[in-house]
Amino acid sequence: QELPKEKASPPVSAEEKKYIQQVVISFLYYAPAIDMTILHALSAIAVEQSNPMEKTLEQVQKFLNYMHTYPNAVICFRSSDMILNIQSDASYLTTLRARSRAGGYFFLGTVPTNGKPIKFNGNVAITCAILKLVATSASEAEPGALFLNTQEARILRLTLTEMGHPQ
Repeated sequence: QELPKEKASPPVSAEEKKYIQQVVISFLYYAPAIDMTILHALSAIAVEQSNPMEKTLEQVQKFLNYMHTYPNAVICFRSSDMILNIQSDASYLTTLRARSRAGGYFFLGTVPTNGKPIKFNGNVAITCAILKLVATSASEAEPGALFLNTQEARILRLTLTEMGHPQ
């Protein structure tokens, strides 16, 4: 049995397209620097901004409603040993053309030890990307995300070591 196909929505006007692009540009700095909870939604809108449809415009409106409802994002920083910790994850087949998403949360904390939870700190970097490879399963998407995050971590580790915080 075939799944019902979603009806294609009509394209937006040139003025609405410019509006969508302005919203994406406006939040590109804010998202990774202050409120990482919006990265997924912003990324989904950004993928469609070159050829937006009415559905994209509805997503932008929902996004702006969310931002209006939750305007006071904060970042907490705690004293730590300045050791780079990374939380890496991937989602399988969650974007256009059978692609998967990769995510990474980089923060400075203590050395992870058994039996003690890692205390999360404010982020120093965030990865939110669409994997270039087409994964055939979630177990393939995870190493893809890990590889992407490891590339970013190499630069951060070198920077921290040069600043006198050996990793």
